[in-house]
Amino acid sequence: MGVGLIAVYFLVQQRLGNNSLNVVAARATPLPSVTPTRSVEDFADAAYAAYFRGEYRKAIDFYDQALRRKPNDPILSFRLARLLILTGQAARAEQRLQRALQTYPNDVELRAVNCMAIEWQGRVAQAVKECQAAVASDPSNPIANAYLAEAQADSGDFRNARASAQKAIDLSRPNSDARIDALRNMGYVREIEGQYNEALYYYGQALEIGPQLVHIITAIGRTYVSSGNATRAIEYYERAIKLDKDNPEAHERIGTAYIAIGEFGKARVSLEQATKLDPNRHTAWTRLGVVNFQGRRYEDTIANITRAISITTQSDQKIGANDYIYLGFAYQLMNNCPRAVDAFNKAAEVAPNEASIQSLVSNGLRKCAK
Repeated sequence: MGVGLIAVYFLVQQRLGNNSLNVVAARATPLPSVTPTRSVEDFADAAYAAYFRGEYRKAIDFYDQALRRKPNDPILSFRLARLLILTGQAARAEQRLQRALQTYPNDVELRAVNCMAIEWQGRVAQAVKECQAAVASDPSNPIANAYLAEAQADSGDFRNARASAQKAIDLSRPNSDARIDALRNMGYVREIEGQYNEALYYYGQALEIGPQLVHIITAIGRTYVSSGNATRAIEYYERAIKLDKDNPEAHERIGTAYIAIGEFGKARVSLEQATKLDPNRHTAWTRLGVVNFQGRRYEDTIANITRAISITTQSDQKIGANDYIYLGFAYQLMNNCPRAVDAFNKAAEVAPNEASIQSLVSNGLRKCAK
């Protein structure tokens, strides 16, 4: 009897368009869906692949994700720090490395990349000591030798820099990350020695291992500018920007190349983009000041170079004597000789033994004395 009444009830409800079976089903608790969790290895592999595609910022994000799951892991910390440095974030890299080194104080590659972070912030003498300590603890480590070569080159010790870089090449495995860094740093040593053809050879060897590595492509462009072939350099910078449109160094470098060939309009666009992407990139501000000076925008020149000076007062870096020369003449042309004299005197102080700078200083001071 009861079963019959229940059946009649459901039949009436269905005819009324009130399907109770569906209501009951809708109220049922849904089964949880299973979301796959990516492992540390998954993020590390994705980061490594992104790096070789030239997508450095994406790689940084993946390494960050991996380190959230495995904090201060020495290999992940090394790789993240290296990419932070290569994307102009050396101070951030050093901060991250200090935490990792507290856990792994004797890790050679962490100390080596810490040397690199210090060196890229302009503290060259300190960097040399840090890299020497890393090499002393493991003389057969190619990474430590490669980074020591870069620091030695920037300290002007080219003979030892070449030896360190060659040792790094000899110790590294073919097609490895260490081989890339060893070849890149030998290229860097030869570049700043003015041996541009040799620099291009070593950079080219590194690029064969990683054809989309933006920092190698940018280094080749920089070498072409130094050797007087800015047009060829622009081709490489365009390639770097195509791979990484948000790379402030590539935008700054191409702006510098445009200055070299007198394309000041294009230079201004590129340098403004560089300062937008990295407002603390003081060299982009000084180069933008030069472009604005060429366009007779002297107020902008003063603002740009003053901004650069403000940035460098918060670090160990400094602007060059030529930058003070441009600042001085911009002030002089704006009829502000007291400020112009200060800038000229600063240029003389920065480069006391450079005859060309001293001549420009004398010229500027004479103009203000009239």
